[in-house]
Amino acid sequence: MAAKIEYLGWQHPLLNRVVSYLLDRYANESTLDLNNVLLVTPGGRAGRQLQQALASHAATSGTPFLAPTTTTIGSLPEKLYRPQRPFADELTQSLSWVKALRSINPEDLVLLAPGLADDVEDAYLLRFADSLVTLHQELTGELMSFARVLELSGSMQDFPETDRWRALVNLQNCYLALLDREGFWDLQTARLRAVENAECHSPGDIILVGTADINGTTRAMLESVSSSVTSLVFAPREESHRFDPIGCLLPAAWEASPTSIPHSQFLIAEDPADEARLLAQKVASYEGEYAIDQITIGIPDESMAIPITREFKQNDVPVRGVIDRHLHQTTPYQLLAALADYIQQRDFPSLARLLRQSDISSWLTAEGISPEWVTELDRYHQAHLPRQITNWMGNQAESDISRQAVNKVDNLLSELGDQPQTLRYWGGAISGLLQVILQGQGYSETTVNDRRTIESLRTIRPILSSLATAPDELTSSISAQEAIRLVLRIADRQTITTPFDPDAIELLGWLELPLDMAQAVIVCSFNDGFVPKAVNAGLFLPDSFRRHLGLNDNQRRFARDAYALCLLQESGRDVTYICRKRNKNGDPIQPSRLALTIGGDDLARRVLAFWKTGPPASTPEPDDPHRTTHFEVPKPFEIPPLEKIRVTAFRDYIDCPYRFYLRHVLGLGTIDDTAGELDGLGFGTLLHDILRDFGESHLADNTDHEEIRSFLFKRFADEAENTFGPQPRAAVDVQLHQARQRLEAFARWQANRALDGWTIHGVEIPRRSEDGSSTPPVEFVHHDTTLMLTGRIVRIDHHPESNTWAIFDYKTGDTHRTPEKVHLESGQWIDLQLPLYRHLAGQMGLEGTIQLGFIVLPKDTTKTGELIAEWTEDELLAADDKAAEVWRAVAEGIFWKPNEDPRYQNEFDLICQQDVFERRYEA
Repeated sequence: MAAKIEYLGWQHPLLNRVVSYLLDRYANESTLDLNNVLLVTPGGRAGRQLQQALASHAATSGTPFLAPTTTTIGSLPEKLYRPQRPFADELTQSLSWVKALRSINPEDLVLLAPGLADDVEDAYLLRFADSLVTLHQELTGELMSFARVLELSGSMQDFPETDRWRALVNLQNCYLALLDREGFWDLQTARLRAVENAECHSPGDIILVGTADINGTTRAMLESVSSSVTSLVFAPREESHRFDPIGCLLPAAWEASPTSIPHSQFLIAEDPADEARLLAQKVASYEGEYAIDQITIGIPDESMAIPITREFKQNDVPVRGVIDRHLHQTTPYQLLAALADYIQQRDFPSLARLLRQSDISSWLTAEGISPEWVTELDRYHQAHLPRQITNWMGNQAESDISRQAVNKVDNLLSELGDQPQTLRYWGGAISGLLQVILQGQGYSETTVNDRRTIESLRTIRPILSSLATAPDELTSSISAQEAIRLVLRIADRQTITTPFDPDAIELLGWLELPLDMAQAVIVCSFNDGFVPKAVNAGLFLPDSFRRHLGLNDNQRRFARDAYALCLLQESGRDVTYICRKRNKNGDPIQPSRLALTIGGDDLARRVLAFWKTGPPASTPEPDDPHRTTHFEVPKPFEIPPLEKIRVTAFRDYIDCPYRFYLRHVLGLGTIDDTAGELDGLGFGTLLHDILRDFGESHLADNTDHEEIRSFLFKRFADEAENTFGPQPRAAVDVQLHQARQRLEAFARWQANRALDGWTIHGVEIPRRSEDGSSTPPVEFVHHDTTLMLTGRIVRIDHHPESNTWAIFDYKTGDTHRTPEKVHLESGQWIDLQLPLYRHLAGQMGLEGTIQLGFIVLPKDTTKTGELIAEWTEDELLAADDKAAEVWRAVAEGIFWKPNEDPRYQNEFDLICQQDVFERRYEA
């Protein structure tokens, strides 16, 4: 007897039509008895909503209610047969595949993947086993063993993979035999055997609710109990030619989409951020027409949850990602991943990632480590660019707290040991490690983030328990990091559900939207690759072979998504579709093919709208009440009078008064722990220190370039090892080699300069006082303005014969720009350092000709030498005028607003919203 099919139409809400059907069939005057009914839905959310709707009806009508059993189509098979053995868990399956890979002939391994024939570690085999698990699950889900695939491949002309599939057959047989010896069943194979041995039975009435896509094995099981099966199809009866006898889609019948999207329902965004803004504007445009629980957002691209959540949070509208959160997005998973990285690599980047895990930070604080370790460690990195943390460099006092933090972590991890151990050992050891780190954290079930953490730990705990009970025959000794990564691989396939929030707009996956009850639906990321979702051909199944085997291919995916679109469009709901032009990397992407199933003028308008250039579609007008950012660049709020100013700071004010305020008034700055090489400042500081020491040495006026070079190289080697250690990073090592080349060129130039009669009169003038206190500022009066200048002249040379003085600054950048190009732009002063140096030098009573210039040590070492400025007295007076103008503005507290195109000081771009299209400045 064939399954019964009921066509319920496709008017919204679909689940209400299911409730009506169940009431008509099972309700009577005295009761609503669904105790013998198994409701099968595409996903768990629809099943829960059906249960709630039935319970609500019974409560409203006062009818006694015997609830049905609900399950998803993926879990249905285990309701239809009785397993004779316990199923192997995911760990046992993975270990069995690894054992099988080690058991088959080496020739077969080469056919599977060339690298497998080598003596590879279990960690590599476990990664390869993941692809075998996926292949095995998909094929057995379609009633196919590997042997059956090999058999069917014989009918495919010029099939090139016969030997490879023969090796896969041997591997699968070995895998199943290993499980059999351990007394376990493979879940997918057990289903296959239940069909082959006619072991399926019905638990009662089976009601399929909108299950339009069912794999072959489940279909076969349902066909064996078809007399108990009713399939509720969401379509009118006149569409029955598009469905098979069990209510599933006939892919060929859906190649021409049965519906189209009017242009009025279609919106276009530039990129993910613009898409989130456009979405927020669409929700705002409802203007209260729909309540929060009547609005749903569909996100076929799950990564859109982050920009959407951020955008809506700025507008004080909560959203809830109903899409189950993958475990890799939770803090316990990330903590374990960071631990594995650090145990394996023991380098600074992995240490920085680990210490920044919130749970590790809390644990360190509980252990009595000052939170100052964060800043201290960043400064240590910025100064020394360490590759490893085996040998600390520099002054111990500057990294004392950081060393304490690292020692605490290392002592904790040392309890794991550094030798390979069995899985049984690691199950308990990793559990104990987590318990030590997380104890006393005080997680709350009522806090969303804490709830996710708790759910994550509840999911990871049984995985760790399975390690402790893994079959001895399948296990081998592995390292700590391998054991943690094994746990993470299994955990990565798990999900947790976000707690319900009645005040939040829900974010649903694409296929959940048709059965959702909301009246207003906005579908984001309506692009190819998401709708229809791209099929990942995998390592063994290209799409042409999939089609030959009758597996889930692009045609079947397209049919599924075309049907979902049809349900949305025919539901009568308020539906909007947003597609974007580019992905998060800025690469162009195409609109969904389902967005182009229209004709005439609408198609032309849609194509033109998508490919035209211009500003983002969601750019708000200046008076738009739904402006999408609530963050304004903060105005200066604390303006203490400055009593002095460094000669180098004038450039910063001319460049951007607001950034000058951030740096020189508030004292803000940045510390970067991600750099892998010296930046320009660090490179220059290193050379400056060496050249300062040379200028103070007994060789300052030496004319032998080899003696000068020997001194510079010796001093440089000592400083480099003290700063970067004996084995610096490769990039730093290259930079140190470049620095040596520049010092060698300097030695030749310096010797020639001394031969020409020049002597080094002084360096770093004025000198620091012996007690380390700062030197008093130099008073400079210009017209009616008195400036208090601070700074140090890098170097002053004297030529006694001509009584000429040269005031220098070192420049170590790759190019050799002249003082004029550095200090002037289009005839306007943009930097006043060298002109103001002459006022610092004025207190020294220098008499004679005074030169201002640079000593350049560029990448092209043939250009090493002095560059003397050719400024007239009038130009220097104009520089003094500019300095007085800047000082008056600083004294009056004029720091607003930020320059939109600064030359320097890009470390403050985030505060100034430099790359934000809609940045806002308070008037």
